[in-house]
Amino acid sequence: MRRGVAVAVCAALTSVSASCSGERGALSSNGANVVLCLPAAGHRVVTDAEDELEDHSGKAVTLRSVTPLHAHGLRLVGPALLPIADGNPPVGGDFPPTRGPESLRPGAWAKRTSVGQALPAGVAEFWVVFGAAITPGFSTGTSTGTRVEYEQDGDVKVVTIPTALVLVDTPRCDSVLATPPVQPRT
Repeated sequence: MRRGVAVAVCAALTSVSASCSGERGALSSNGANVVLCLPAAGHRVVTDAEDELEDHSGKAVTLRSVTPLHAHGLRLVGPALLPIADGNPPVGGDFPPTRGPESLRPGAWAKRTSVGQALPAGVAEFWVVFGAAITPGFSTGTSTGTRVEYEQDGDVKVVTIPTALVLVDTPRCDSVLATPPVQPRT
């Protein structure tokens, strides 16, 4: 779970998948089944850091993609993995997360693993960090989770983080948390 993050969280959403999906691989998530609301007034790009991924395989892993699940009016910017040892990303702050109330250690953002790069050897826990923005023409942006695709031993694998995200084009999230985002029909 997030450490020391002071943001609005509502655990009432029960229709989001509660488990990691995909073939068992090197990365796993202990993500929570919650809704995170972040104010993005003026359609600014805000930082989100999803629950950490753990790699206890000792094998080479290359990050292929980070995408929002069932996104509506939401886009991701600059997704990356960041070692947890480098501090807490300033969730809800400006992107990229180089400063904020819960700052990363100096130079930490430069050590991120971006899409197409291999994870550093010997690091076991990572934040999934990205900028999130409301798509032009929308007043809110939503997703039901985050899908992380990676490659290990020549195989493509997926881990899903079930934390739903709501961005609002207002300074506060109060009214949004009273009604969870509409879930897509399956």
